[in-house]
Amino acid sequence: MSSTVIEVTTDELRQMVDNLVEEKLIALFGDPEAGFELRDELKERLLRQSHEIKDGTAKTYSMDEVLAKLDLD
Repeated sequence: MSSTVIEVTTDELRQMVDNLVEEKLIALFGDPEAGFELRDELKERLLRQSHEIKDGTAKTYSMDEVLAKLDLD
């Protein structure tokens, strides 16, 4: 089987490897979240936040703002 390798950044390669490792672990050991259910309160909160983001009323932060607040910039 022949395949082509494309150019990727280090971060992109790291993300691809992370995803592959996670997929393999789930295949070997099963999904650790299988069987869990979200509580109704959490479902409602997530829906509310989703609507707030869509209509522009939610307070959001850029990655630069988060990094600055954590002194990681």
